[in-house]
Order: sequence, then structure tokens, then C-alpha cells
Amino acid sequence: MKASHVFNVGSKLPELLLPLNEIVGNLRWSWHVPSAELFRWIDPELWESTKRNPAALLDRVPMARIAELASDPRFVEQLNKIAADLRRHRSSSGYFQIKYPHENLQVAYFSPEFGITEALPQYSGGLGVLAGDHLKSASSLGIPIVGVGLYYRDGYFSQSLRSDGWQHETYSHDPDTDRLVSSDPSHRFELPIGNDSLTVAIRIATVGRITLLLLDTDLEVNEVPLRNVSDRLYGGDRTHRLLQEILLGIGGVRALDALGVRADVFHMNEGHAGFLTLERIRKFRASGLNMQEAIEATRATTMFTTHTPVPAGIDRFDRGLIETYLGPYLKSMDLDLDEFLALGSAGRDFGSDEFNMAHMGLRLSGRANGVSRDHGFVSRELFSDLWPQLDVSQIPIEHVTNGVHARSWTLAKIDELLSKTLLDSWPEADVKEYDRFLEVNPLEIASAKRTAKMVLVDAIERRLKKSDYKVARDGQSTHSVSITPDTLVIGFARRFAPYKRATLLLRDKDRLLAMLRNSERPVAFVFAGKAHPADDPGKEMIASILSFARDNGVSDRFIFVPDYDISIARSLYQGVDVWLNTPRRPLEASGTSGMKAAMNGTLNCSILDGWWSECYDAKNGFAPTSAPDGLDNNEIDAYETASIFETLEEEVIPLYFNKNANGDRLAWYEMVRYSMASLVPYISGARMVKDYTDDFYVPLARRSERLFEDDFAGIKELTQWKAKIRAAFENVRIYSFDVVPGLPAEESNDDDGGSSDLRELHIEVSAEGLAAQDLRVEVLYGPVLPGSTEFARYETLEATFTGSYMTSHELSHGKDEQPTEVNLYRAAFDAKGGGTFGYLIQVFPSNPNLAKEFEMGLRIHS
Repeated sequence: MKASHVFNVGSKLPELLLPLNEIVGNLRWSWHVPSAELFRWIDPELWESTKRNPAALLDRVPMARIAELASDPRFVEQLNKIAADLRRHRSSSGYFQIKYPHENLQVAYFSPEFGITEALPQYSGGLGVLAGDHLKSASSLGIPIVGVGLYYRDGYFSQSLRSDGWQHETYSHDPDTDRLVSSDPSHRFELPIGNDSLTVAIRIATVGRITLLLLDTDLEVNEVPLRNVSDRLYGGDRTHRLLQEILLGIGGVRALDALGVRADVFHMNEGHAGFLTLERIRKFRASGLNMQEAIEATRATTMFTTHTPVPAGIDRFDRGLIETYLGPYLKSMDLDLDEFLALGSAGRDFGSDEFNMAHMGLRLSGRANGVSRDHGFVSRELFSDLWPQLDVSQIPIEHVTNGVHARSWTLAKIDELLSKTLLDSWPEADVKEYDRFLEVNPLEIASAKRTAKMVLVDAIERRLKKSDYKVARDGQSTHSVSITPDTLVIGFARRFAPYKRATLLLRDKDRLLAMLRNSERPVAFVFAGKAHPADDPGKEMIASILSFARDNGVSDRFIFVPDYDISIARSLYQGVDVWLNTPRRPLEASGTSGMKAAMNGTLNCSILDGWWSECYDAKNGFAPTSAPDGLDNNEIDAYETASIFETLEEEVIPLYFNKNANGDRLAWYEMVRYSMASLVPYISGARMVKDYTDDFYVPLARRSERLFEDDFAGIKELTQWKAKIRAAFENVRIYSFDVVPGLPAEESNDDDGGSSDLRELHIEVSAEGLAAQDLRVEVLYGPVLPGSTEFARYETLEATFTGSYMTSHELSHGKDEQPTEVNLYRAAFDAKGGGTFGYLIQVFPSNPNLAKEFEMGLRIHS
């Protein structure tokens, strides 16, 4: 017989232990080692069995143990010390307060998922874990951010494996997760969904100094199916996805309003939150702005971060779905359906009949960015149809390379070593300070890694014991792994998507088996990751790894660890020696798993894509040679398979097994030490959030404050100016230009000792209906590639307006056209260095109140 209802009776804490409630109620314990060790002190086995959930731990610990701890002066002293440190963390000045003492900023950071801790499974993979690291890093720096997401009752799926290795997904609610978020019955609001109304509860999680709002629809007052909108992450059909994005976007703004939270900047972490712009337009309309002014006001305080390098990664919805679930809402704000759909209209790569969330996000944001240098290039190309008059390099999508929250992922012994060398604030230290880390004895790193490797072995074996998958060829379960401190362990853990090519090495099984069966130089591979429930090719990759291991009797050293989560990821980053990454270029937007590995003294061996492309320096890791251009995918895979094997066989394995006279891997750990010194300051989440704050949040807030003064006077003026530009820019043309030679090359003085050629351009621009100050005229000049007109590099020079006059020019049929008023501009440049030079004249709208100079997408050129 089973109970019909289940509830927890928590341990009632004595007064001496009441600070435990304060520590449990702030998720800082998920990255604060002393806090985690305090909970482990209470009951080590219970701490692990509750997935390191301190609320669940306190629910289950016997009262006798509670009384014992209350009478232990050492425990009480440590408890009070940690509680005081938490209060100090929340109230002390950080980077933001020191650099911007007079800035009154509040950022609202919207994301469909947040990976804070394995005990709160509101994440699926990289996007969510990045969002969690963003909040944690902001807390460490004192950046004023509030997070906005959804509270998924069933979280993301648990992964199990069938006998054939095929992934099986199970969704279930863990009531222990509810204990980590607060829920006040007064924190509710109504959200329109089509012709219905949905009641939404706001759950609150505290992340250091940061507040995270999580929206929950699982309320008795709501009827199914609307009650299930927030049931699970990425688990439904297109309708379910649209409803979740309405909840996140429109609902997220209403949640902020319900709690009285003012936000100056709205940051969309991918397009899932795009509908927040709709609710903000509605609010601006209610304050008296017309539609175009409301759109301009929304753009002034909104930024959009794209994470996808391919059209398939972008959410799109058909007109019927939009009309059904947003139609009444749009009508209530006097926004025509077709006018709204135009904001998400698609280009050649997207399919013209679908509403594109990324396109809407870009059109309604003042600033936008990709998540690595290469991804910035890829994004400008991907979305080039939105700005057809611009050169790809001018498209207003910038980049901020991702980073990771150091203390969430770093091995305690490595943390101690960095703190001893660089002080406790090492995650925020700059590159120059890391020179001191090069003085660390590399064998201290070796000792920490050796211990972490055996902890990893224990974690793998415990996880395998929980799995029903039979890994031995005879069908019997085996949970042991053949990894010793001497084994070279290579890790691969991430979402299993085809472009990540987890099975690339299986293309040459003989070469792989020779590596795995070499007893003198033992090598082991450890894989982990989940495929999206709808991604059969990803599931096939998991099954292929498992069948290869079982069929060839190498399951003890070619290992797949099931049910990937933050816990096993942390053990892998800390315990493996090499982090393998095999993406198909250029489809890795950034990739952060290799960053977390590098934080722990794990060397990266990766195709040059994403973050590794800009951080690799030929001494801080390994980079297999990428395939040349012009090959098809099969040829690329064959080429890069051979390249990876060559790198492993000729570089990685010999270096790892090279020992000095004392039996130490000194050369290996010298490389590890250098890798950490060169990478850690750049891949830190502190660097990432500083970049967002200094380059995006503060400039956006200052600009919008200026534009919103005097009842939105700046917004109204800018809106009128843009309307004037759009109406008249088709009349703008470069009427004529003349090149006036300057000093001849042999007479000019060139400080660099090379040849020089001074030239002056006289440029006539006709611009009927526009003033000279409405336009900017520039000359781009520099050497061109041999046999081409493509610039090898160029410099940009603004041409100087010198006056206006009437002129006419002879037409092709011999008659003079009507006199035209033209603006005359002059620009002088010096073509230094010899060779073939080129120049280009471009004209585009210019206004000091624009967020980016090319944001209007209007440009003509000679």
C-alpha cells in the first residue's frame, strides 16, 4: 500500500544553529567551498545522496545529530564564521561599486534556463550553465543584476540507456528542489494567453547578491493545458515552446513590475525571451508614446546575445500560432498583426513564412553580440539579410567571449594554489598578475591533479552502479574502470549534437584500439552528455560509443558516464588530463567546457573554433590541423580524424609519458602551468561580466537616461529624425569625386622609410531633404590583395564638410541635368609603403544619439 500524499517534516534547529537557515537560503553555498564543507560535516553520505541539496539534508538529518552539532563548539564557531562571511559578501563593495560609485544601474537578465547547482535542475546544458555563471560572476563583482527565468517543475530529463545503448528520457518532479526557492502567495500576476488568462507565481532564488525570479504556472487555479506551460525544459511541441517564450518574455517583465523592480537595461540571453520587447512597447505606449517612439524607447534599453551559428538553432513560429496566442494581446496595444510579424520577417536562409525570434530580437535591440570573436564574424554573416546595404564587417553585431565562474568549477587544491600565489581575488586578477603563477612548482599542480583523477574514478564508478546498462560483452554489469594515477585520461563531455562529432575517432577503429590497448602507455577516454529528446542523430552517437566499447572489450577505458549533470561535469573538468573538442568549424559559437577544464590544469586538445581559436598560442594546449577549404563534410571528417590521431600520437601521449630522472612528468606540468597562466584570466566569468558591464550595460543605461529626460524628448526627436532619414535617404548619392594628387612619391617624406603618395579627394554628395550634419562621409583606403580589389587592410578617414553649392553635370545623352544642390567634402590620405592601393567612399546617416553608427542599415558607396 502506498501513501496518497507525501510531506517532509524538517529538523527544528536549536537557536545556536539558526544561521544554517540563512546559509541554506542563499545559493552561494553552491560555489563557496567552506559552506559546502560545513554541510558535508553534518552528514557526508546524506550530503551526497541529496545531490548536495542542503535543504534536503536538514530535512533528513536525525535530531540526535542536530543536538550533537549544537553542542560542538568547533561546528558552531565555523557556522557563525561562514554566516558572517555571507553577510559581508552581500553588503561589501565590489568592482561595480568601486568603478561606478554614482551609477544607479539595474540590469534584468532574461534566460530560458539557469544552471546554478545540480540540486536545482533548471538547465539542460551550456546556455543554462553560462547563465548561471553570469549571475554568480555578477554577484562576485557586485554588478546589479536580477535574473528572470522559468521554474520547470520537472526540470530537464534524466538520462538512462536501453540495452542497445539508446538514450531514454524520464521527467519527474523532485520536491527537494522546491526547498531551494521561496514562494510567497502574494507574488502572483495574470498573463494573457490568447483569449485566456494564466495565473503565474513568482518563485525567488537568491544567488549571492543576485535575485533570480523563476516563473511557475503549476497552480491549482490554472486549468490544463495552460497549467503545464512551465512543466519541463525543452520537452514539448512548437505550441508549448511558444507559450513558454510568452511566459518568459511578457511574463518576465510583468514579474519585475509585480515586485516593484526597476530595470534600466534588459538583456536577452538568446531569442527565447524576445517577447519582453512587446510588453515594454505596450508599457511605453501606455505612458503616451506613439508606436514608433515606443519601439525606439524599447531599443534604447535592450541588448540581445545570440549563441547560435546556424539558422536551425533559432526558434521560429508560423503565423497561425502567433495569431492564436498573441493576437488579442497585440490588438489590445493597437499593434497590427502584419506590422508585428514584419519585426520577425526572415531572410534567404530562414524561410519567409515563419516568425523568427532572433530577427525580432535584433530589430528591437540597441546592441547585439555573439559569444566569441569567430562567432561575431559568423553572426554578422548569418544575419546579413537584415542589413543588405552594409558590408558584412559593418553589421552592428559585436562580440563578448564567454567566460566561466571560476570558483564553481575549480578544484579546491587548485583554488588554494591560485589564492596563495595571487591572493583570494584571483578570479578577478588581470593577465599581468598571472605572471606570478609561472613561479609555482609544477609538481604541486601534479599532486592536485593526481588526487582529482582518483576522485573522478570514484564518481564514475558510483554513477555507473546507478545505471542499468550492461557494458560487458557477456551482458553482465561491470562498474569498474581501468584508470590509475598513471593513465592518460581524455575527457569529452557536452551536449551530443551532430556538429560536435563525438564519434569522430570511431572512423579509425584500428588506430583507436591500438591506443586503448597499449599497456605501456595506458590511455582512457571518458564521455558524458545528453542528446536533445528529438535529436536521433545525437542519440545514435551515444549508442555508437557504447557499442564500440562493449564489442571490443574496452568498456573499462572507453567509458560513457550516463545522466550528465553539473556534478559529473565538475568531476570530469577536475580529474581528466586532456579535454578533447571536435566541432565542425565554424559551428562552435564559443564552447565553455574547455574553459572549465583549463581552470583545473587540464590541457585542451581542440579544433580551432569558438573560444579556443582566439586563446590558443601554440604553447598552452594542442590544436589538430583543421581541414582546408573546399572539402565536403565527409572529406573534412576524414582529414580531421587523421589530424587528431596524429596530434594525440605524436604530441599529447609522448609528452604525458615523458618523465624525468625522478619519475615526474615535469615537462607536462610545466605546460599545464603555462596554460593556466595564459588562459585563466581571459576565460574567467569576471572578465566576461566586466566586458558586458563596461561596454554594454553602462553605456546603454547612460544613453537611455539622456534620451528619456524631459518626458522622452530625446526619444521623440530621434524617432522623427529616423523617419526623415528613411524618407529621404533614397535621394542621397555620391554626385562626383575628384582625386587631386599631392606631393609625388619621390618628394614626400615618409617617416617609415618607404614610398608615400599624398592624395586629396573632393567629394560631392547630393542629399535632397537632408542637412549636411545628417550624414557622415568617409574614405576607406589601404593596400589591396594582389589581382583583386579586396582590401588587405584599410584605414578609415572622415571627410570634412566644406560647404554647399548648386551644380549640374552632363548626362549620357549630352544634355545638362537640372542644377542640383550638393555638399562638398574633402579628405586627404597618404598611401604609404608602395604597392597597389585602393580607396572607397561611403555615406551613411549620422546622429550622436544612435547606439551604433550603422544601426539604421543605410549606406551608399562609390
